[in-house]
Amino acid sequence: MNVFRIAIVTSAAALSACGTIEHYEVVEQPVGRLLVAGVGDVVLRVNRQRDLENVAGRADLWGRKTDEGYIEVRYMGIAPDGSIMFSRQDLTIRSNETTVTRMGAVPVPVSSSTRSSGMFGSYNYYGTSTTTGTAWAPAPQATTMALPSSTVTIRLAPGQPGLVQAGRYALRVEQANSASISYSIGQ
Repeated sequence: MNVFRIAIVTSAAALSACGTIEHYEVVEQPVGRLLVAGVGDVVLRVNRQRDLENVAGRADLWGRKTDEGYIEVRYMGIAPDGSIMFSRQDLTIRSNETTVTRMGAVPVPVSSSTRSSGMFGSYNYYGTSTTTGTAWAPAPQATTMALPSSTVTIRLAPGQPGLVQAGRYALRVEQANSASISYSIGQ
């Protein structure tokens, strides 16, 4: 029984030590460098993630993450009026994934007791039999759903500041022509 209490206290301490759920934006392109891309190329992609939730509603102790979607910006060239054209696609993913849904199986303690009594010849007998063990139940399944993505066209007029925002990142246009763009990414 003492070992059981120690295990519970240790588990509770470990769970309470986990932080709050944080959301992250991870850019795929290098930040702060001059980059070049052609028409139709992805010029900025920001992947959105959040901490995986544990059974106490806190961040996973091991730092695991779950996907929340992305923002993707593509260079589309120069319009006839001289505007610089981009296409921005946002995809949002909703999920109830937790540390429990990522487990293969969940241990469930099992205990069974049987009592019997009767007579054996001229003797009465009484007995109790107890069996304990662990059964393994399948973990609950996570539900993940991609919401309909939205795509918008962004036009930067000639002479307009060349900034395209994607989450906390911004794409700054250095030069653009009908075949390629040179740009940098910052926060």
